[in-house]
Amino acid sequence: MDSDPYDSKFHHCSPLHSPLMCGWRRKKVTMKGGKRRSPWKKVIIYFAPCGKPLYEMPEVGEYLRETRSMFTIDCFTFSEEVNTEIYISVTDKKYVKVDDFSGGVEGIPIPLVNTVDDEAPPKMEYSKRRFQFDQTVSLGSINRDFCSGCSCEGDCSDATKCECQQLTMQSIARLPKHLQYNGKEKMIPLYENRVLHNKVISGMYECNDQCSCHRKACHNRVVQNNIKYPMQIFKTAQSGWGVRALTDIPSGSFICNYVGALLTNDLADQLKNDDQYFADLDLKDSVETHKMMENDPDIDADYGYGGDSEYNSEEEREHVDGDGEDSADDARDKTVVMKSTNKNGSSSMVETRQTRRKEQEEKDKEEKGDDGEEDDEEDGEESKKEQVEEVFNWDAYFKDSALFVVDAKQRGNLGRFLNHSCEPNVQVQHVLYDTHDLRLPWVAFFTTKPVKAGDELCWDYAYTVLNPDVERLSCHCGAKTCRRRLL
Repeated sequence: MDSDPYDSKFHHCSPLHSPLMCGWRRKKVTMKGGKRRSPWKKVIIYFAPCGKPLYEMPEVGEYLRETRSMFTIDCFTFSEEVNTEIYISVTDKKYVKVDDFSGGVEGIPIPLVNTVDDEAPPKMEYSKRRFQFDQTVSLGSINRDFCSGCSCEGDCSDATKCECQQLTMQSIARLPKHLQYNGKEKMIPLYENRVLHNKVISGMYECNDQCSCHRKACHNRVVQNNIKYPMQIFKTAQSGWGVRALTDIPSGSFICNYVGALLTNDLADQLKNDDQYFADLDLKDSVETHKMMENDPDIDADYGYGGDSEYNSEEEREHVDGDGEDSADDARDKTVVMKSTNKNGSSSMVETRQTRRKEQEEKDKEEKGDDGEEDDEEDGEESKKEQVEEVFNWDAYFKDSALFVVDAKQRGNLGRFLNHSCEPNVQVQHVLYDTHDLRLPWVAFFTTKPVKAGDELCWDYAYTVLNPDVERLSCHCGAKTCRRRLL
């Protein structure tokens, strides 16, 4: 009555349905709500194989621990919006061009389907791990010695006793107070039963090889696990290849990572004409951008992957028509360009890196100053005080290795195929687990709302036009609030 969630018999169903194939029952019932305006409410109740009713997640977790079940906590959901029985499949096999695009690398097959035209499947070596671009890229900090671990002996369900989850909480606690709240509600800087309720801009610390917790059952191991929800790579009518959910997916669920070769900033500049699938690992810049945006809402610049900037000017919202509008073929060809996950586009991405370097050089010159000038005693004391309170200079310390970039063009994973939408159902979250080096977080995708089977999975590229010479590209996402242009 128990089984591995990645067993092949579960490949064509939702992971939320797998327990129901092993003796569990999931019932939607109507109960008295205890309120005058809504005396009745619909709730989900799980019944374990032994018949025991379980009314909430802590009870499910306790049952899994006591029975030492192979099912994990993310195989269960009390969301009423999720139908665990639905699974979409292609009945006419002639449209299934590849049965498993991952080649068995992922825990479940990733089919590739084309019902639009005769275009061949994209050429890409599949990998679920990031890797060194060449010998010039030093990745010595990606090892267990650059991590601290927790002393938990179970599934890390108690965040107050898990040192790794405490790291996440301490990181967000160092942010300005207004960045710790989502409106009036304080953000939850942790996974809850492997679900991400809100984006944690300071990054998530997952358990790692230094930890003593149970690897498969741990509640704080999410993006390091195999893809769990069945998805499909499919050819869209106007936006090239995209990713479609084959089952209902609850809000806050892990989808996949963005994987590829790791490059230094200098290497990325040298490959500026081949940067269609670049993604900056800019956890630090993302945090600084959020701070800047909160202090000055009129600023709509985003200096890297993971920000939330939007187009605000009328020029950026205008419809692109006439000669400026892309044909379906043009849009399909340019989809590769739009996959550049640094939201500034191909040319402006390089400009951003160059601007960053120039700013650092100018800052270094200013710090040197005029050594010949003498300050009075009072100014000298203030200068000493400022030096003591000076913030750590990231770029000056790391120099050429201050920023790393992921290139998924030749070798990557499912994350490379996620398209843009002005009304996205997916967001980016930085996660640290194989190293605590803040320059090398994993880029993970999580759902931001309940996703229905058949929906395309998209996120907001949020490109910002820094270079006026960059060719305009129109948006074909079809959202009601579509900005009509990507760049």
